[in-house]
Amino acid sequence: MNALSMQYNNHYTIKTTIHETAEVSDEAFIGLGTQIWHQCQINSGVAIGNNCVIGKGVFIDHKVRIGDNVKIQNRTSIFLDVIIENNVNIEPHVCFSNSKKILLNKYNGKIPPTLVKAGATIGEGTVILPGVVIGAYSIVGQGSIVTQDIPDYSYVQGNPAVIAGYICECNQRLVLKEETAWYCSGCDKIYNFQ
Repeated sequence: MNALSMQYNNHYTIKTTIHETAEVSDEAFIGLGTQIWHQCQINSGVAIGNNCVIGKGVFIDHKVRIGDNVKIQNRTSIFLDVIIENNVNIEPHVCFSNSKKILLNKYNGKIPPTLVKAGATIGEGTVILPGVVIGAYSIVGQGSIVTQDIPDYSYVQGNPAVIAGYICECNQRLVLKEETAWYCSGCDKIYNFQ
């Protein structure tokens, strides 16, 4: 393995690890403590934050932005104009689609970036169409097709993905307590969804 390291507060070394079979552009930014594994391809203009794990065979296209503490598992493809915030988990074989031609009319010719908000989890085999927002702490079930925005704290599944429940920040499913009030038995938080 090819490892880059930096001294931190004169106490320990944080290593950024890039496997020798990975193809990482010299014009990509890779944060401290990030690990990039076998056969990854990371193109120019990509920015990856600190303490991320990029699994085997991941493809990351130009201008993708990835925050800190993000885990992207094997064989995931992330195409142009995707922003992934901090603490996101992306399971294997997820595809952030770049099939934009069919969506140009919906967005009047300019498709916004795809955004995955902080704390979200995307299940294996999911396909995400361009221009959608995946809400904070939401969970997308395995094999789903995401065609529209997903609200914060929601659990979605299916083709197309629809809301099947709500999730707490502590990752427990919420239970309906009153008309719009949802309760977490794990941490006692109450959420209000319309």
